[in-house]
Amino acid sequence: MHTYNETFRFLLQVKWAKWCLEGLRQRTDTWVALPPGLRHKVQLLHHLKSQLLHFINSLNNYLMTRILHSVGLEFQEDITKAGDIDTLVSVHDKYVNTIFDRCLLNKKASYIKEAILKILNLTLHFRQKWERGLDKFSMAEAERVEGEFTKCTHFLVSFLQKTVEKGSYPHLETLAFSLSTLKQGRKIFGGSKS
Repeated sequence: MHTYNETFRFLLQVKWAKWCLEGLRQRTDTWVALPPGLRHKVQLLHHLKSQLLHFINSLNNYLMTRILHSVGLEFQEDITKAGDIDTLVSVHDKYVNTIFDRCLLNKKASYIKEAILKILNLTLHFRQKWERGLDKFSMAEAERVEGEFTKCTHFLVSFLQKTVEKGSYPHLETLAFSLSTLKQGRKIFGGSKS
């Protein structure tokens, strides 16, 4: 039950972060009325939002297609081959444990899980600040969010790329590739003042 709960909670956190970011809007009729300095800050915040959303969407796509769907297909095939109840239980346990491991929730991947959860929490923090009003979102706070996000994504991408190069976990290749563009990006808020 612990494995089910932890996996479901993690998948729900990813979906919640995705929903939170996708729901952030700014009225287009107010865009023209913004003073030039605030308009620039709003553009930078939109760019940061798009980077956060890119990360969340890449993670979500990896989890849904590369893990849940493909492991689910293997599970369905193994079920049809199961000849008795003991084999069925064994196949089910293997399925649940494989999903748990490939969602990076096992103890071996604790640093990766921690970095991902930090980004998910940053997303929720970003949403709170955004909803209070973009004019109240300080450049210092935006720089802090960007700095934490950059640190976490660089760690994740470096780790994933090294792991894929070793050939250890081929299922991580799509996630490493889709996140690699974040590592190459430039700082959004570098040198800006509030």
